[in-house]
Amino acid sequence: MGQYLCSNRSPIHSRIQRNRSDDRRNLKINMDLYIYYRVRVDRTELFKERIGVIQQQLIRDHGIVAALKRRPEQQQDISTWMEVYLNVPADFETALNQMVETSRLSDLIEGGRHVEHFMDVPVCA
Repeated sequence: MGQYLCSNRSPIHSRIQRNRSDDRRNLKINMDLYIYYRVRVDRTELFKERIGVIQQQLIRDHGIVAALKRRPEQQQDISTWMEVYLNVPADFETALNQMVETSRLSDLIEGGRHVEHFMDVPVCA
């Protein structure tokens, strides 16, 4: 597995961009967002409609990869959902928050949206 992580075919390797203008190995590490929250089961269809519109617009505007995930189990008629955004630009979170506000997505969410930031970590020298 270690060899795969260091190969040129690795998904991690392909997301680390090298600055060719400098002989030193300057790396630009990409940021991913993981946003999770809870939605009542009876609001699922409207929620999926709104988040689908948001994600499609963000994909078009920012050229990112987006996914929507849900835990398989429910607790008391509430499901946990997660938005995933890979390799986001610096202005992305502001645009996302504006779209969430405009769409009134938060009206369909129980509690708050929890945003986590993760970056790629190069494991090869």
